[in-house]
Amino acid sequence: MCSSDLPRSTVWARRAALLAGFAVSLALVWVFAVGWQRELRAAEVLRLTSAGSSLVMLGRNEEARAAFLSALKIDPDNDAALGDLSSVELQLGEDEAALVHAQAAVRAAPDEAIHHYNLGNLLALRKRYEEALPSLRRAVEIDPSYVNAYNELGNVYLELHRPADARKAFAAGLSHDRTLAKLHKNLARVALAEGHPDAAIRQLKTALPL
Repeated sequence: MCSSDLPRSTVWARRAALLAGFAVSLALVWVFAVGWQRELRAAEVLRLTSAGSSLVMLGRNEEARAAFLSALKIDPDNDAALGDLSSVELQLGEDEAALVHAQAAVRAAPDEAIHHYNLGNLLALRKRYEEALPSLRRAVEIDPSYVNAYNELGNVYLELHRPADARKAFAAGLSHDRTLAKLHKNLARVALAEGHPDAAIRQLKTALPL
């Protein structure tokens, strides 16, 4: 039976089915192409950020910055590239740019403790201690074992003349790593601030062999 012998409704139904199948095939090709492009972009961003990190280790900071910027042209919200760019800008003495990109890294990945730590550290370096506190607190909230964040948090409390809070922060750091000499040294600073030189000496003696 040829198609002309079929009822018109059957002919249209077959044509609709063919068109639907063709549309599905086109959609699958498009999905595959988009997915492939996304994978290629992600791979190139990873290559550029890895290259940038290697350049930083070699002391080639200008080239490293160029690599991170190239990665961000592909993926402007890549939190790793933003964080790495901020770090290299700090080494280059570009504090304002470093701060801008540290803030962008936090926005891009608000649940990554390292970005909050880096932002808090940058603010502390600029003596913006009150602003640094929320970032450092958030870092240890996300990662309660983040020893360096506890240490920087304690330093900020000391700068704000809050030795009791500083002691708690340093002690929290020591609860995760008792071998970190700087935490003992900073507890000695707290003891001195509170008028306890004997306790300060004990902490310094503990720090000496570490």
